[in-house]
Amino acid sequence: MGLRVFINLITFPGVIFHEFSHYFFCKLTGIKVKKVCFFRFGNPSGYVVHEIPKAYSKEILISLSPLIFNSLIAILFFILGHSRLPFLWYWLGFSAGFNAFPSNKDASALWRFHFKRKKFNPITLGLSLILGVVVWLINILRYIWFDAIYVSFLFWISKFIMF
Repeated sequence: MGLRVFINLITFPGVIFHEFSHYFFCKLTGIKVKKVCFFRFGNPSGYVVHEIPKAYSKEILISLSPLIFNSLIAILFFILGHSRLPFLWYWLGFSAGFNAFPSNKDASALWRFHFKRKKFNPITLGLSLILGVVVWLINILRYIWFDAIYVSFLFWISKFIMF
């Protein structure tokens, strides 16, 4: 078993938070959820299948929700870990932060929004291109442990908030 597979196994709570964020933001924006798997041993390790929103802002919110939700919850867990039960809270914070980045599938959802319509807005298409490329680059950088660097950054933010 490789190190990356081991890390993915021990960070399973972060996968659950990641998928829950998609699910929560679908519900928050009134988008019908067709199927949910918060965690499984397989590829992908979790997923949320939902209707395509009519408003592009909802698609952006749903696609990027793990970055928002997992980052905030990681910082909260790190803050809790600074005061008590550090192993538990740091593990949950690391798990959440490690799984904060949207997947390539999430980036593809931004494109899917346009290709399912006969007419589309060039501004939102351009935004999709930019966001999609950024997400894909981040996922490429995960091969050099960019997600672990991001977790360190979130930990530093939590220390900064404490003082």
